[in-house]
Formats: sequence, C-alpha cells, structure tokens
Amino acid sequence: MQKCMICLLMGFAWLLLWGCDADDGLQSDSYVEQIAIHGYLYVDQPISAANAIFISRTLPILEPYDIHETAIENALVTLQVDGSTQIDTLYHLYRDIERLIDTDPTTYQTISLGGFYANPNITIDALTTYHLRVETEDHVLTATTTTPHPIEVVHAPKVRPEVMTYTEMMEAYPIWITCEEPSQLMLVDVFCREAWEDAAYIDPFINDNPDVNSFDEYGGVNGEPRHISAYFRLQGIIPDENGIYDVGFYRDMVVFYGTYDVNIMSIDENYYNYLYRDDPERNGGIHGGVGVFGSADRAYFDIEIVKE
Repeated sequence: MQKCMICLLMGFAWLLLWGCDADDGLQSDSYVEQIAIHGYLYVDQPISAANAIFISRTLPILEPYDIHETAIENALVTLQVDGSTQIDTLYHLYRDIERLIDTDPTTYQTISLGGFYANPNITIDALTTYHLRVETEDHVLTATTTTPHPIEVVHAPKVRPEVMTYTEMMEAYPIWITCEEPSQLMLVDVFCREAWEDAAYIDPFINDNPDVNSFDEYGGVNGEPRHISAYFRLQGIIPDENGIYDVGFYRDMVVFYGTYDVNIMSIDENYYNYLYRDDPERNGGIHGGVGVFGSADRAYFDIEIVKE
C-alpha cells in the first residue's frame, strides 16, 4: 500500500515544479507559487497517517527539486461535514516514505517527510459531503468531495500469506462486488511490487523469454505494465440475476509473477476528473490552488502469483 502512495506522490512531483502557467514560459520572473493538495477520503476508514492529506508548494521549474522544500508543515487544515456546525482539525505529522535515489532511478531509499495532515478520530461515511479548508501564510484553499456509493465484495482472491498460481487465479478467483448505484464511477488499479530484476513475465511475448530487460521495460516507477488501471461506470458490466458485478478482469492486468496491490474502488467525481482530464492538477476539485481532493470506497487485496 505504501509503495502505491509513494508512486502517487512521485507522479505528483512534476506538479510541484510547475508554479507558472504553460503560457508563461520558463522564465524565473514569471513564477507564481501555488499551494497543492493531494488527498483522498476513504469510506469507513479513519484519516490516519496512512490516509493523510499531503500539503505542499510548487517550485520554479528551473530550480533543483527538493521534496523537503515543497512540504508545508504549518498549515491550518480543517474538515467539515456539509450541514454540520462541527469543524475538525487535521494535525501535521511526518511520515517515513520511500523515494528513488537520484543517482539510481531503480533503487528506493527511506526518508522522513513532513507536510502530511491527519486526524484518526475522524472516520469517513459513505454518501456524505465533506468540505476541506487549508490556510497557509499567504493562501486559502478549499475543496469539496461527496463520498461515493459503497461497494461490497462477495467473492475475493486469496491474499498473502496464501499464494495463487496464475491458472488458479484465472479459474477460481474472480472478484465479485455489489453496489446499489449502476452509474457509480469505478476504478480498478493493479500494481506489481516486485523489483524489476526479479520480475518475470507470465506470458512472454518475445522468444518465450520471461525476463524483464530493463527498469523502463518494467514500467519504471509507476507506468505500464507494472501498474495498470481502468476506470469505468459500473453499468458497463452486466450484473447477474442477484445484482452481482464481476470485475474479474483485474486478472488480465496481472502481467508478472510476484506480489501485487489490487484495489477495487468506487470513486467520486474529483478522483475521476483527476485521472482522465487534461491538466489534472486543475481539475481535482481544488479552489485557490492545485491538486486533488477526492474520495473512494476501497477494497484492497495483497496477492501473490507464483509459477505452476
């Protein structure tokens, strides 16, 4: 789970270097600092350290990138349920995260990073509207998300420490879910955690060679084929007579043997827009800044695929 979060932050890092409109060019005198929010609320889960919201600032694109410089540690971050007078505060914390070493883009190192805000006493409800407010010395940002319809898993794959062969996964372990809203936006996300040197293709397509030849071929930090995702409306899948939807196609997104993070999620409009819109940093629901503040109901599976 943590590797997936770090991949999101690393994919977010280019945004932190942005700081000026594309039309402004790369001149340092055109730089205008932007505050960025990156966070998701998960139904039936607390806003714990693992689900913390990351608050950061952009840097001029021509300056050396330092993730510690981007993290904002003194923001006032509050959350309020729509229609409620209660305002809850999210508190700053540091998290140990893994990031790639600058001199070796295939090797991770652990660092302590600030800029995360959480409150484990807040548990997120389904079908509820939440208002986020972030105040820094010079900026005020707001964002709103309405949490999606919940999903229920009625058939799941084996999870670690148990393992599955590929044949076993394909024949016996689809994922079946129920959801009351056919138009619900969905995301299926599959991420391989193996080191690229240890990864082996399940179905080699070049000379029957299962080996991965390079980090780039593997998908790098967060690309295909190590990380494959698909978003859709649930009504694109025809349910059976009991209203059960088969999202077993997650199995077709597993390319290598080894360990995987598999997430099946119902998602809100902000999450969806951030995934597919041009200029995603401007379409993630943030007012007064950039980034994304979304919500999801998440079913997570830690699986391992082994050879026959």
